[in-house]
Order: sequence, then structure tokens, then C-alpha cells
Amino acid sequence: MSLRTRILCILFGVLVAFFSVDGIARHVMVIRTFEQLERDLATAWYAGVRDRLNQEERALDAAAASMASSLTGLDAADTSPELKAPNAGGIDLLLLCEREGKVVSHKLDDPTTGEAIRLRDFPSSALSPDNPFLHPEQGVSGLIMTERGPLIVASHVTRQGDHVVILGRFLDEHVIANLTHGAGEAVELWPIDAPPSDGFAAGVLDSIALSAEPIWNDGGGDELFVYDTLDDHRGIPILLLRAKSPRKVAQAGQESARDALISAGAIAVLTLLCLTNILQRAVIDPISRLTAHAKEIGSSDDTSRRLALDRTDEIGVLAREFDRMVDELERSRAHMVDMARAAGVSEVATGVLHNVGNYLNSVNVSARMIDRRLNGFPIAELEAVVREIQLHRDALDDYVRNDERGVHLLPFLDELQRTIVERWSSVLDETRSLMGGLSHIEQLVVMQQSHATRGLAEEWVSLDEQLDRAVEMSNKVVGEDADLEVVRRYDNVSRRQLDRFRLSQILVNLILNAREAMSRAGSSPKRLALYIAALEDGGVSIEIEDNGAGIEAEYLDRIFHHGFTTSENGHGFGLHASAIAASELKGELTAHSDGPGRGARFALRLPPPQPSAAAA
Repeated sequence: MSLRTRILCILFGVLVAFFSVDGIARHVMVIRTFEQLERDLATAWYAGVRDRLNQEERALDAAAASMASSLTGLDAADTSPELKAPNAGGIDLLLLCEREGKVVSHKLDDPTTGEAIRLRDFPSSALSPDNPFLHPEQGVSGLIMTERGPLIVASHVTRQGDHVVILGRFLDEHVIANLTHGAGEAVELWPIDAPPSDGFAAGVLDSIALSAEPIWNDGGGDELFVYDTLDDHRGIPILLLRAKSPRKVAQAGQESARDALISAGAIAVLTLLCLTNILQRAVIDPISRLTAHAKEIGSSDDTSRRLALDRTDEIGVLAREFDRMVDELERSRAHMVDMARAAGVSEVATGVLHNVGNYLNSVNVSARMIDRRLNGFPIAELEAVVREIQLHRDALDDYVRNDERGVHLLPFLDELQRTIVERWSSVLDETRSLMGGLSHIEQLVVMQQSHATRGLAEEWVSLDEQLDRAVEMSNKVVGEDADLEVVRRYDNVSRRQLDRFRLSQILVNLILNAREAMSRAGSSPKRLALYIAALEDGGVSIEIEDNGAGIEAEYLDRIFHHGFTTSENGHGFGLHASAIAASELKGELTAHSDGPGRGARFALRLPPPQPSAAAA
């Protein structure tokens, strides 16, 4: 992974972490606050609904009391006096009864049509002696359930005490509609023994019976519901009430949180771009320049080139040291050439120059790591040595040989060199492990360039050697695994003429996928089976089988599509590129699995050799 890619990944990870923490914080702190505010507002609104319902009952009770007190001298001969309540509007039931139950005056109308109707509890002739509204010592009011629906009833004894005034009002749609005043708010009523069949109310009856408070429910989305019961005049629940209010506050909170998150995201992306640009200019570009310079010297052996990077930081110090080292190498090479000419052994100079080129290539790799390994570089000591040398540069040889301070310069340089080597040992260790991978990466670049011309760099290759090398390459990528069992079954197949790097790309991808599938499934032991079999038509089948997570049947037709992957960390590029490479080799790549948890087998079928290749 390049330094630029690594920095971008780190910055992207920071951005993802920021969004995650910010989203959680907004959900916990903002959205929950809005939800609690909405619950408080809905509670206050529902309290208002209950209060208006109680007001309806109190108003009816006041009307009954007023009418009872106004009836002072009833004529016993008048068997049907005309009664008018002070607020007759909205009163559906008006009765005047004797204390024994005989109805003196009766008026009962349908609230919708205005037509006269009958009720079993309030007949026009006489009420039942045990009717609770016949004995209102201090007035009785409350709800009762009739065959026409819920009815608010209030009764009072007249001033003489020989008659009872009973008023009633149906709890119809108009009364219920007056209980709410907000847009989108509504109140619904059902008999307690006949609740609605929808899923929200069905499960709250038991909860209401066990709770003294209303039961809240979010309604599954955009509405907030409250369930409660209404008691009759005896205190027994007879009606199930459901009041609903739109969740405007919570929706506004979610929209505010979303807008804030978008704004924060835009700021984070802008910050990421600015940081990327700053790092590009301050770190990546100088390191890339230093790396390119090292590669040019390593590939051309032209030690006359100088970088001359004008910087005062650690990168500038490293560039100057690199130029100084190249100077030393140039002088050393010239000296070795002179020695080779004098001795007549030019082969020695050739070997030395080759080793110098290899050393420069290793410096090219180490330059990629300098951004993480510069903290301990002895800058101050090195600057002190440079100042000392510059101070005595006109007589440096005499200063080093004869001066009491100068004689310590070379030992000090040796100690300084030893310190630098120790502090950079970790970089050198990692460089050694990366050398093999660099060769493979360079070949992949060559192969990628060959795509532009659609040409194949064919050569004679041994299939079993390529398969074994692919296993070794996978060990370098994911590491050695003591629990991995590799089974090889190779037929005696002759060498084939094909593009070695495309074949290597396919085999490495398939083996890495197999090992990842076994690790994901937790297989133990992990069994990787490799097969090379000759086909009847002269072709060859190379198969790679594992005992890993397996593949679902519905995914087998899509496993080679671009971007499709069954791995959480996959990108869906490897198998797609492998399928394309197999097609370019005039072969075919297929997959088979018996299902999840039962492993998978990938088969690469190569065509028979061409007549010219077979003859060769």
C-alpha cells in the first residue's frame, strides 16, 4: 500500500469514526430530547381532551340542576308538562319522572336525524325502580352504555323532592370531534368488550387493566397514540379510548438532526480535502520525489544526479544525506574502476556496480517508510558535525589528523552511524520482507500495461510450479498458518505456453479467497486441496478446493460479477479480474459449492495447446 493510500485510509477512518460518534450523540441527545418534548406535549394535549370530556359532563349536570331548581310548582293534573332546559341545545334526552319511576314528560331524539327514538334504559312510560338516576340525593352524573351508543346522563331532584329531572347527551361524532382542536388530532371510542381489530389496540387491554396511567404507543411511525378507558357512573370501565396526535415535533427533530449531520458531513469532507491537499504538498510530494530520484539512480546507475531538495525539516536532512551518500558511492565506484583497470579484472568493477544498484533499490523502498521513522533521527548531532566540517573545510585533512578535537571526528561519525543504523533497523527489517512483494507488484504493473495493447506475454511455464508459488505468495500476504493443511494432487501435465503473470494473478486470487473463507468459517483444520488434471480434449483443469464458509446457490451465478462479494471486507474485484484474465487465456473460470458451511471449489480450465505450441 502506498503512502498516499495509507494516509487517505487513515483520514477516511477518522471521518467514519466522526460520523459514527456524531450520529450516536445526535440520536441520544437531540432526537430523544425532541421525542420527550413531544411526549410531554401529547400528555398535556390528552389531559385537555379528558378535561373537555369532563366539562361536557359538568355542563350537563349543571343544566339538570338548573332545570330541577326551576320546577317549583308542578300541577298534579298536568300529566305531560312541557320542559325546557336552560341550555337545551345539544341535549338529546330530557325526562321528568316521579320518584317511583313514572315518567311525567319524555323527550328522546336521535342526535343525527332529530327523530324520536327509544332506549331500553329510559322508556317513555316508567323507569325501573332500581334505575340509579331515580335516586340522586345530591345529583348523579356519568356515562352509561346504551344500544344507541355511549350516553352522558345527569339527574337532579326538584326543589320539592317529588320529581327527578334526567338529562342526557349522546357521545356522538360531533361531541368527540369537539374534544380535539389540532390539525391531525383525533379521538376514537369503542365499547370495552368490542375493541378494534387492528394490531395496536389488541395488545393494550391487559396493560390498561394493570396500569393506572394511560398507555402510550408510537403507532409504528408518524402518529403517537394514547390508550385509556372511560368509566361509567359507577366507576366501571365501559369504553376504550384511543387519542392520536401527529408526531410533528419528533419529525422536526429528525429533520433538524439530519440537516445538522449533512452540514457536519460537508464540513468534514471539506476538512478531509484540505488535510489531504496539505499532506500532499508537505509530505507526500517530497517523499515521492525522493523515491523517484532513488529509483532513477537505482535503474540507471547514474550517480551524477543530485536531488537538491531545499527543505529544513527531516525530509530535507534525509535528502541531503542521500545526496552525500551518492557522492560517496560515486567516488567509491570511480576508485573501484581504477583498481579494476590497474589489476586487469574488469569483472570486479561490474559486480561492485551491480551490488551498488541493488543497494540503491533497497533505499528506494526504505524512502517510503520515512514519514513514520524520523522521530529519533539525531539531527542536532549531525548538524554539529556539519558545522565542524564546514568550519575546517579548508584544512580538513590536517584537522582530522592533528587537531585534538578533530581526531575525535571520525570515531564520532562512526558512533553517529551506529546510532542511525540501530534506530532505522526496523525499517530495514520491513524492507527485506517487502522485496519479494515489490517484484510481483512490478510484474503486475507490466501486465496492466499489456492490457492496453491486448497482448499476451506468452512463455513456457510449469503449472505445478506456478501453483506452488501462488501458495507461497499467499503466505507472504496473510502469513504462515500452522493449522493449514495443503493437499496436492497433480497429474503429469506437460509445460504450457501462456502468459505466466495472468495465470499467477488467477491462482493467487483463488488461494487467498479460499484461505479467507476458511478463516471466516472458523474451519479447523483448514484444508486446502490443489488439483491439476489432464482433460480428454488435451486441455488442463486446475482446481482449488477449501472447507470454508461455502457459497449460497443463488450467488453462484453472480460470484464473478464486478463489485459482488460475500465477504464483509471484500470489494468484489479479485474474482471479476480473475474471470477476465481466464478469458484472455482463452480459458474458463467456474465455481461450485454445496451450500453455506460446506466449502467451495473453483476450477480454471485451460484450452488444448495450439498446434504450433504443441509441435514446439
